[in-house]
Amino acid sequence: MIKHELKDENFDKTLISSLMKGFLKIIILWIITKERIHGYEIIKKMKEGIEAHPDIEFQGPGPNKIYPILHDLEKKELIKGNWELHGKRRVKYYEATEKGLNTIEIMRKRPHKNIPPIMRKFWVDVISNE
Repeated sequence: MIKHELKDENFDKTLISSLMKGFLKIIILWIITKERIHGYEIIKKMKEGIEAHPDIEFQGPGPNKIYPILHDLEKKELIKGNWELHGKRRVKYYEATEKGLNTIEIMRKRPHKNIPPIMRKFWVDVISNE
């Protein structure tokens, strides 16, 4: 690995941001496997701590990103949603299905099975930093 001096202002913010956006669907599924939750709570969780990292141009997803992903995950039967009445408002809570739980568990236990070696090396070196 080439060693270099890290300068905070000398990097491509958009490349880092697009990597984060690419993981959005799986992150949302992962969040739902941890707890029964509604869409607005997911948005809040995704925005937590972002203000502590002003150098990364990732505002966190809003409703226009979250809800289509929730609908897609529901259509794929990875999550299921149930409407509940909270006062005068109806709120849809999501929970992971067996298929959704299994999907995350397979990623956790067999993350490298079908991944090309170069992608595995990238993951270990850049993402997990092991």
